[in-house]
Amino acid sequence: MMYESILTNYYDVKPEGKLQTKGYDSYYAQGKLYTVVTVTNVEEEVLIELYEMSEQLKRTGDGLVSTFLLSKEETFLITHKEVDYVVLVRNRIDWPSINRTGRKLAKFHMRGRAIERQIDRMSRMGLWKDLWEKRLLQMEKVWTEQSTVLHDNEFDQTFVQTFPYFLGVAENAIQYVVDTELDEEPDEEDAGTICHDRFYPGMWDGEGSLKIPFDWVFDHATRDLAEWIRWTYEEKQRAGIPDIQRFLRDYQTVQPLTPFSWRMLYGRLLFPLHYMECVEKYYLSGHDGIKRGLGDQLPTIVKHTREYERFLDAFYQIAEAPVSQAGLPSVNWLTLS
Repeated sequence: MMYESILTNYYDVKPEGKLQTKGYDSYYAQGKLYTVVTVTNVEEEVLIELYEMSEQLKRTGDGLVSTFLLSKEETFLITHKEVDYVVLVRNRIDWPSINRTGRKLAKFHMRGRAIERQIDRMSRMGLWKDLWEKRLLQMEKVWTEQSTVLHDNEFDQTFVQTFPYFLGVAENAIQYVVDTELDEEPDEEDAGTICHDRFYPGMWDGEGSLKIPFDWVFDHATRDLAEWIRWTYEEKQRAGIPDIQRFLRDYQTVQPLTPFSWRMLYGRLLFPLHYMECVEKYYLSGHDGIKRGLGDQLPTIVKHTREYERFLDAFYQIAEAPVSQAGLPSVNWLTLS
């Protein structure tokens, strides 16, 4: 009831019904969908950039994006009982089925790439190396601590045994990205664009899906491509290869990948993000149920390691990439392993 009163009192919106959308409370009224978001801990500069990104997509024709709604007091931010909120509005409450996700994503990226405002706080452009190295350093400290202790916990044992391997893979990924940035000249299509922190299959499909600014960062477009492909392969293994091929073909009917893009895509796939996130979440979580779930997830990741190596070794061929024409380098240890 509190969110309904916020909409009524601060925005003059009278909700007709409620939905749970991506973990947010949303309400529909007069053919529009309103989503209430708590932003007390979000910096003002971040909110401004997310506002600018959402306006850019709306202005350039994305009819499914949620944008910031002005209150009756002509402000985007309201404070109720010492908590800060924003309300996002989408002009449609239906849930269209998104066919050919690759094409839709390429158009999303083209619209985002045309943004004129400089994005700083939400930008990850050119920062993969630094961010990955920071994560590795933090995880290496945890590994060093755990290595000095005898564990009956299976997760701790698995982490201690497997981290050196994944550390080596991560260092290879960092080197691949560094070499790409040194060797390849980015094209205009390699400029930063609006991306998702994690883009996954079905993110835009069906009830509960929303294009919400709080899911976004500003980055190279291959961030979204890599995370969609990573998720698909983790879920389906080799059965997901036809989906991956279709996704990349559809994307390139709108925006062909440059040599720089192919290499950045490959470097991101090489980085073992699925392993890193599993370990990070486990050691940061204080919730036993979450830890149990992650305890089941880690052995699966480790079990599929060899298969993922084979996938990476064959990726350029699977993806129908112009290996010779674009001079795309392979990773020798994958071929030899």
